Parts: sequence; structure tokens; C-alpha cells
Amino acid sequence: MKRILGIAMCAVVAAGLMAGCEWSTSSEHNSSWNDSYNWVNFSGTYRSAAGGMLVTDYTSTPSTPGATNTYTATESGGVLAGGSLSASGKASKHPIVPKSFTLQVGSDVSLADDGSGTLSGNGGTGTVSYDAGTWSFTLADTQWAQGRRSITIAYAYQVGNSGSSSGSKSGSSGKAIYSFVVAQQGEKLTITDNNGATYKGHISNLRSTSGVASTNSMPRDGDVIVASFSTSGTSAAGKQVTITGTFQGNVASSVFTGRTMQGTWIEAGGKTGDINGTTTSVAIPVAAATTETETTTAE
Repeated sequence: MKRILGIAMCAVVAAGLMAGCEWSTSSEHNSSWNDSYNWVNFSGTYRSAAGGMLVTDYTSTPSTPGATNTYTATESGGVLAGGSLSASGKASKHPIVPKSFTLQVGSDVSLADDGSGTLSGNGGTGTVSYDAGTWSFTLADTQWAQGRRSITIAYAYQVGNSGSSSGSKSGSSGKAIYSFVVAQQGEKLTITDNNGATYKGHISNLRSTSGVASTNSMPRDGDVIVASFSTSGTSAAGKQVTITGTFQGNVASSVFTGRTMQGTWIEAGGKTGDINGTTTSVAIPVAAATTETETTTAE
């Protein structure tokens, strides 16, 4: 009888392992991790969406995360002389907010920033550096180089807490933070900044726009996954820090894309900073992509 009960208990444990554990709030002191939503991969190197500091000081007025207060500025970039097919210049105010930069050559050529530093449009192509403010372009056809044509650029730029146009100020004491390397294992998180400081914690809540939660099955294509998290540690400046916020990603044809990290940097003593980072896409494991099943009932 005892042997039968032992076999039954083992079978129950094995079935539970195969089905995957249901996600629950984890303990900081527990070295194990839950495997629910283990396919949701937020690991990666996160950098500022604007190409500068990842942890920036909050501005004195409400703002859009990652862009702070944005002002638009239009300035002349010079002229394109006859016979020339290319030109370059530098915006006087930067960092430049991605997707805000446009360039006009006379009344014929119009180029726009795609958000990754590439300029494209009718009649030419080019590039723009958000952090440095430099830009360049080449015209596609010699007809655009007839005579002299004015070059006009327009863009939005980041400002610091004082309202200056020299760029955002650091939201962390001591050394500035330009990147976070996030390592996720189940609900466990380890964040390492570019200065070598580490912050440990966990994902406390996971949700999706389709309503899928606490399961290891794959949400539908086009779903948006949002994970709340909290980590803590000691910065390179010796400050006790708590980092809280959300990770987000989109499910697109078995690829986890559009992965972002938005949060708040909180130092002991009251200093806070804004975090708005992005990282590259990753493939969703085939095993996870095939775990969702559908059932139908015959009429």
C-alpha cells in the first residue's frame, strides 16, 4: 500500500512539472524560480531610445518618458551649390528626439528620420546622429543640384532639468548610466549597469492585452506583453538604489519585438531619475510557440 501511494505521489509531482508552475509573487531569499511565462524573454542590453544617457534627471514640468520636454527648432543647414550631390551639418541643439528630424532641400527634396537614424524620402537618403546632432545626405539625381538650393532642418531636442539645450542631465549620482544589461530567469531579474553595479529583484506581475495570464502558453500574434518589476542594489557611487517599472514587448510571428524598459531610478536620500530604454528583438522558442491549443465542439 505504501509503495502504491509513493508511486501516485511521484506521478502527481511529475505531472505538475510537465504542466509548468503557476506564476506567483516570488521571495527575494528563494534561490529557485518559477517557469511560468519562461518564454517571455526580457533579457538584453537596454539603451536610451534617444541615444544618450539611459537614466536621466526628471524635468521640472511633466514630460513624455525618454523625450523629457521637447522643443522644436528650425534652422538653416546651409546651401547646396550647383554640381554638388551631398551635404552635411550639425544641429545646434541635441540630443535629438528620434523620429523628429526632417530635412528639406529647396522645394523638391524632403527627407525624414525613421527612428533609427536613417533619413529617407523623395530624391535622396541620409543619416542623423541623435546624440551628436550631426547629419548628412546624398541626393539621388543630378537634377536636384541645379543652381543653389537652401537646406532647412527641423527637429525636437531633449532639455535638462534647468531647461538648457545642452542635453539631459544624469538621473543618478556619481557616474552616469548609459546602459542596463538585463538577465531574466523565470521571474528572477539581475540588472547590471555600464559601471558594473548590479541590482537584483523579480517580475511581480505579468499581463497581456489579450488577457492571457499565469500560463506558459503562447499569446496570439499581435499581443502586447507587459511585466511589472522591481530590483535593488548599490550603485557605483555607493548609493542604495531601487529600480521599479515595466518591461513591454510585442508578439509578432514567433518573434518578441519592440522590447522596451520604462521605470524610475530611486536613490536613498530622495534623488530620482527617469528610465526609458529599448533593446533588440528575440525569437520565441518553438516549444513555447506551440503550447497553445484550440478546442472545438461539434454541433
